[in-house]
Amino acid sequence: VLRALPDEKEKQHNEPTKPQPVSMMRKTIASRMMESLQTSAQLTITMKADVTKLTALQPELNETAAGRHDIKLTMTDFVAKAVVLSLLEHPAMNSQYQNDRVETFEHVHLGIAAALDHGLAVPVIRHAEKLSLIELAKSIKSYGKKAREGKLLHDEIEGSTFTITNLGAYGVEHFTPILNPPEAGILGVGKADHMPVYHGNELCKGTILPLSLTFDHRVLDGAPASQFLSTVKTYLENPVSILL
Repeated sequence: VLRALPDEKEKQHNEPTKPQPVSMMRKTIASRMMESLQTSAQLTITMKADVTKLTALQPELNETAAGRHDIKLTMTDFVAKAVVLSLLEHPAMNSQYQNDRVETFEHVHLGIAAALDHGLAVPVIRHAEKLSLIELAKSIKSYGKKAREGKLLHDEIEGSTFTITNLGAYGVEHFTPILNPPEAGILGVGKADHMPVYHGNELCKGTILPLSLTFDHRVLDGAPASQFLSTVKTYLENPVSILL
């Protein structure tokens, strides 16, 4: 008697598996990511920022920051400051879609995604628009340390209005970050790479930083989202504007 070959789904079901318990953190992440994709209209756009000037200035800034504030400024710190300044110029990105209306926040409560051993956390820097670059950098490092130690309080991971996630340390360039609901935007930061760039008519060695912005199309359209991302890019390409 001839038997029909099992379809691919049956083959998968017959394969032995090794069940693993799912942590509460993983359940929460799974729930929020599914909620995000099912309840918003997400679109990702990308740009590349020429951060040659910034990386050239960074060692000198770090020497001063280390001497005066005992801190080292990272690319995430500069991106965070550029994002805060850009959100003030483009408040529509600092919004959420709730109950058939767009609600724009008066303050910037900045979420910074922090990778953990078995998941991730997004500590929130409240009233980030009031912080200097150094103050912002200190907050990012302090909350990152608390996240890795599992010491974040509940109100320190709630209420963000925009999030930044950086995968550059893992060699990732452009990617499609998922919105942290109910926010309207999240910026993904990739790996800064050296490559040839034109400065005027001169071909030079430059440093290019990939940026990926996911936004909720219910809140704003591609043009204003692109303008926001272009403003972030402009700040990063002109680092003195971040410092003033």
